[in-house]
Amino acid sequence: MEIDIQMEFQYYSHSRPDLKNALYPNLQLRSWTEVRERYSELLDAQLYQVWNFEAASLLAALELLQLKYRRINFGFTPSEEGVGYYFDIEDALQIALYEEIDDFFFYELLSIYFNIVVKGDRNTNKLNKLIDICESIFSQFGVNMMIRNNQFVPRQSEKIVTEIYDPTFQLLKDSTYDGVNNELNKAFESFRAKDYNDVITKSINAIQAALQILVDGEVNQKKKINVLLKEAKNNQLLSDYELTNTIYLNINSFLERIRKDKAGVHPTNGSANQNDALFVINLTMVLLQNLILNNNRKNQG
Repeated sequence: MEIDIQMEFQYYSHSRPDLKNALYPNLQLRSWTEVRERYSELLDAQLYQVWNFEAASLLAALELLQLKYRRINFGFTPSEEGVGYYFDIEDALQIALYEEIDDFFFYELLSIYFNIVVKGDRNTNKLNKLIDICESIFSQFGVNMMIRNNQFVPRQSEKIVTEIYDPTFQLLKDSTYDGVNNELNKAFESFRAKDYNDVITKSINAIQAALQILVDGEVNQKKKINVLLKEAKNNQLLSDYELTNTIYLNINSFLERIRKDKAGVHPTNGSANQNDALFVINLTMVLLQNLILNNNRKNQG
């Protein structure tokens, strides 16, 4: 039988979305430690691709990790001179693959590794390929983190990622919104540290920064969100649709309430949990996307 090489051969999975979904457990997300325990043998070969991708950079990353956290032994053998650590690339691979490293240090090691790789490759091609490998592993094994905007952020459903997260991060690449990015990055940093009260505070700060840019052209103004929203509405900067403007004004009441209830010095309704933090982050991403797109349309019009 002859096959037309000009025509794309159809993947079998196209006819069996049920099997494909079962193999990509996006809604059964686990921490890295839990995934490592469950799929240790399967992950060894996958991780080898990551760490061996730029093994010399891995060795340097492990050295920096050990220097940064001196009280933790990551499997190094002290040198005879007592200065630094003696190991080679093979030792580094063994440590990265088989030492029991918890979530924090795993992501910290990856972060250092990525930075060393990109410094040695100015056009970032290597880093992009390396991140693609990691993202594929995280996605297929249901790891609860993903890589976006040069950092680790909580993984969401595919629909939320493609329709909210990715477009919003793309819009935030504009240097106009550096102040917004700073606050949003702090929110994700607090999420990784499991400081969910601070996630709420920093997320709201990101919305406030976006409104400050919209109304006053810069961040660091001391106006509260309710004042900024009213000025934006009066100047027709929010939306041409009245219902949308009303929703914005109502959202302000919600944000103030949740900040008081969950993220204040003395929260009145218990401390924020992971679900509270994720909800506010997702709401923040929706609002930021809408605000920036509206601003772009006004400027283009």
